[in-house]
Amino acid sequence: MNLVDAAGQEWPTPGQGDIEVAIAVGGICGSDLHYVHDGGVADFKLREPMTLGHEIVGRISRVGSRSLQLHSVGGPGF
Repeated sequence: MNLVDAAGQEWPTPGQGDIEVAIAVGGICGSDLHYVHDGGVADFKLREPMTLGHEIVGRISRVGSRSLQLHSVGGPGF
């Protein structure tokens, strides 16, 4: 299996109501492997970058405006 690595990627600043989560752990499933190796699953083909995986857990690393009331940096993100 090949490594899919997004480290060092530049990410946009979170917009209004957005949060950025620094992922600690997450899982991928068989469908995700089809996206990586085949570019899609059955009739669905990727047309733009897509975040793979699910059941992701991490910490909030950045918040956009209007997000501070509900979320704070360092809090749990899942």
